[in-house]
Amino acid sequence: MKCRLATLLIVLSLFISQITWGADTNGKESAADRVMALPFNKAAPLPGALAVSADGRLVAHISANGDVVIWNPSQIKPLEVIPSADKKPSAVSLSPDGNIIAIGYFDSRVVVRSLKEKKPLREFFGHSGGISALSFSSDGQLLASGGDDATTQLWEVATGKRLRVFDSMSNGDISTGSGIPVSIGFSGDGQTLIVNEWYSRFYDVGRGTTIWDIKEGIEISTRTVAPPNGDNAMRAGHALGGKGWLLAYTGDWVSDNTGLMVERLDQCDSPHQLPSGGYADTVAADPLGRWVAATEDEKITFFGMNSDKKGYALALPAKAIALVPHPDGRTVFALMIADTRRNGNEHFIFGRDAEAVTGGALYRIPVPASFWQSPPLSVKEDATHCAPTGASRLQQDFKVPEKPVELAVIAKLVPTKEMTTDSSNPNGEYNQINPPSELYFAQEGSLYALYHAQSDLRSGVAVWDMQAKSPVHFKFKQYVGDTTFRLKEGWGALSETLQNLLTGKPFYKLRDTERQDNSTAISDMDTGEVFRVAEGHFERYASNGRRLKDVKTNGTAIAFSARNGRLAALYLNGNVQVWRLGPRGESKTYKLGLKLGDGDWAEELALSADGRYLRVAFPNASGDGPTQYVTYRLSSAKPVGDGQLLAPFPGRANRGVVADTRPHRLAVWDFDKAEIIARLPRHRSRDKSGASQPLRATLSDDGRLIASASYDGLIRVWDIDAHQMIGEGRTGGEVTAIAFDLTGQRLAAGRKDGEVVVFQVSAPE
Repeated sequence: MKCRLATLLIVLSLFISQITWGADTNGKESAADRVMALPFNKAAPLPGALAVSADGRLVAHISANGDVVIWNPSQIKPLEVIPSADKKPSAVSLSPDGNIIAIGYFDSRVVVRSLKEKKPLREFFGHSGGISALSFSSDGQLLASGGDDATTQLWEVATGKRLRVFDSMSNGDISTGSGIPVSIGFSGDGQTLIVNEWYSRFYDVGRGTTIWDIKEGIEISTRTVAPPNGDNAMRAGHALGGKGWLLAYTGDWVSDNTGLMVERLDQCDSPHQLPSGGYADTVAADPLGRWVAATEDEKITFFGMNSDKKGYALALPAKAIALVPHPDGRTVFALMIADTRRNGNEHFIFGRDAEAVTGGALYRIPVPASFWQSPPLSVKEDATHCAPTGASRLQQDFKVPEKPVELAVIAKLVPTKEMTTDSSNPNGEYNQINPPSELYFAQEGSLYALYHAQSDLRSGVAVWDMQAKSPVHFKFKQYVGDTTFRLKEGWGALSETLQNLLTGKPFYKLRDTERQDNSTAISDMDTGEVFRVAEGHFERYASNGRRLKDVKTNGTAIAFSARNGRLAALYLNGNVQVWRLGPRGESKTYKLGLKLGDGDWAEELALSADGRYLRVAFPNASGDGPTQYVTYRLSSAKPVGDGQLLAPFPGRANRGVVADTRPHRLAVWDFDKAEIIARLPRHRSRDKSGASQPLRATLSDDGRLIASASYDGLIRVWDIDAHQMIGEGRTGGEVTAIAFDLTGQRLAAGRKDGEVVVFQVSAPE
């Protein structure tokens, strides 16, 4: 009897563990026994590997062996199997009428195939990485594709014409990788594109959502989407329902709570936070807008849009990778984790990367009747998505003309034989110079070029006469030191001494404790003075190397900068002291309130030309991640901008150019206004392998013009205030440095092969 009772208790406990729990516990909607494994072989564990047609007739998935299986959702019966051959598919989408399937592949192709005729119709080529997500518009005329090249691309299905390219977020640092689109959808009016991105970073993962205006090609808004709480398996963190008018996404901390966020896209109201689901694995939304759902670990919780009840949960056999509701909203088809592989790094990042997902399985999840019996989401026939704000539209109000004006080339400065020849090396092994790493025009119009890199090639400085288009002075040798300083005339370099590269004259010899980097010395690019930090003071040297009067400090400076006759020093207490280096040597102290103790530090400073703004570079906590750059207004001690400046502060404007939050784009800060005043259109910059490369950029001395250069040598010049492109030019090679003259009428661009191309810049009409 005791044995039977024990057995009964075990069976009962197993049964209880499989039933639902939540707000409704009367048993009427207990449907866990109907969470059904579908009779298919293993599926590919990819977020874009499962799709259903809008008419509900067909479902498609990618099997583990790469075949694409088309099946009837009511009978769970395979209708067609599209073999993978040697090319592995990575994402699928069905047209609304179920007549066409789009298949994305790891080799970057998108193939549109007729299911009626059972043959390919056309292929789309535009991505440089594997396809991660696909989606048809509600009328079937457009197809959106996302790839691990961090782009979402919009195509015209009938012609194969590419209409738009939307870049994923990169947070201004492409070295950390940009977002991979994992879910794409169109708003109910078809005018906006909603893209969910997945970010894989060194220590964690993240997700985000961007809403794009399709017609104008501009960013409307973004959402922070919380990552999964338990692992790093790639999944979508948002879902689109209500015929494209209801957005649900995993919410971060809001008012000391976490919970699934729900937002009406036909209204401009703030999103509504649900009681749970904040760090869900993935999300689903009813196509008719009656419910949303979130999975966490091995359960799914449904929330009604027309009810104040708490969520209703069902047990699942495994964690979900993707959820695709049937158009009637009564069933959710789920791709769940079936197989994993241990990576042997269980203690790395709290075990989040301890295993990789290697196989998936398909299930059908019933939606409790009380949810799908509710009234559908009510939306007006003429509903539209909220438009971009005026400020956002103005920031992005820059258009590339169909036929840009071609910038005229007025000079090509080719290194001479004397510059490239190493007389001490008769076999000619190193008879080549490094590419230009910095350029600037002097007041009299000559061009100064620093040819420098960490290599065995020759480095040095050349001064070019722009009338004769020839060097008037130059000095080169095989090694000049890794760290260089901009001087009033030329550059200095640190090796065993700090010396002027053009004249060879030393400023001083390094102490035994000094390193050959810029941790103990800086220069003023305007006056050419050099400063070396010492105990309680700065040693000060004129541009010609002459020792000047020392500058006394109020403690140990941990970072410092000089510009236009001013010297700034940051102390460990967070205060900044700025000297005006005139005969009186007066200084002023600003209390920025920076907390620099307990391991925090500041890597470097940059002072604006008028001394009103200071950019501070902070390393991350571990010291091996991206640096954080903040620009402060010294008078108020308030931050007025962020991002790494891609060019020095202009001489006559308080503006700065930074990498945009999306690769291939630039943004311009106006620090006086404490706002971004320009986000320029996409300027593609990829190397031959397809990897994103940073854009080169510079501002004119008055801050009005900006020039950018991509990896392939395309130059663009914009008038920021006029919101107008001045023109484009091509250098014919990879650009390594770029600079305007003081008038903004000439632009020099150095190429990797050592040549410098100079363009004429004409003012817009």
